[in-house]
Amino acid sequence: MSKQKISREMRVAPKLDFSKTVGPVCRQHALLINPFYAKDPNSSLGKHVLTPTMALISVAANTPGHWTVDY
Repeated sequence: MSKQKISREMRVAPKLDFSKTVGPVCRQHALLINPFYAKDPNSSLGKHVLTPTMALISVAANTPGHWTVDY
């Protein structure tokens, strides 16, 4: 069986650019962030799609209607 080579992008989280400026805090706004995890081609059968986890979907669904949510 051949050993698959996993690219660096799938093994290492991207570095954050702390030099970027950010805007003011927005009230009643939720930014949902999908955590990075190292990809395993064996457990995912080589399919890597960017889909939100069920936990993020649950948080978004239970956010009050007058709030804004970004993913």
